[in-house]
Amino acid sequence: MLFQLSRNLLTYVERKDWMRKNYETKHIFMAIAICFILASPIIIIYIPMMFAQFFHYTPKVWQVFVPMENFLVCAVGLIFLIAAFFLLFFLDFHKKSIAIFLLLLVLSIASFYIMTQSYQRLAEDHLSYQQLFTTHQYSYRWEDVKEVRQTIEKEGHSKYTFVFHDGNNLTIGEDGYFKEIKNKVINTLENNKIEFVQIRLE
Repeated sequence: MLFQLSRNLLTYVERKDWMRKNYETKHIFMAIAICFILASPIIIIYIPMMFAQFFHYTPKVWQVFVPMENFLVCAVGLIFLIAAFFLLFFLDFHKKSIAIFLLLLVLSIASFYIMTQSYQRLAEDHLSYQQLFTTHQYSYRWEDVKEVRQTIEKEGHSKYTFVFHDGNNLTIGEDGYFKEIKNKVINTLENNKIEFVQIRLE
């Protein structure tokens, strides 16, 4: 009887110790999820730009631009990541919850990978871009540009559309990064005798 009592007490202690460790681990996952939520504005704004510069910048490149869709894909990837850690907090550790966690983690990584593939690039000797959810990279020499249209909106915002001889076009908004290289772009257009058209929206 004493042996059975000791055994039950030992089992109870071991179970309490496992529950305490499990409780602490689950709160670590919750803390990680909360950290991602708090950092989400910085992640969504800067991570796409950092990845674009890392993967697509070369010495002759003036600037690598990030399409707006990339920020949305980054937000989706971050949502998957946050959901994965919250899942481990709310559910007990078993095969099903771990499988769902890994699935969400894979979806998050896939989203970030897709985000890195889309870019717009202006360089000394070429223009190139790749659209979201595609594997084809478009690359043109400046001689391949038929004309450039600057569309000026009512609020004063501008966007530049580079029209190529094959019918494709590339549109880039005039942000702070574009303004830094605007003189280089204009000079290149003049040197290559490329038509430059300004369209002012009323």
